[in-house]
Amino acid sequence: MNTEYSTLEKTPTPVGETKRNLWARPVILLMGGIALAVLLSWTLP
Repeated sequence: MNTEYSTLEKTPTPVGETKRNLWARPVILLMGGIALAVLLSWTLP
């Protein structure tokens, strides 16, 4: 079990880090969608 864990993840991530990653992913997608919408509104007449 211990070797299996070490092969999957060499450095154990704290709970706060995983929560931050789960929270940041949709935010990054939302920001990317807004940026795409702005770029499209600029390029389209």
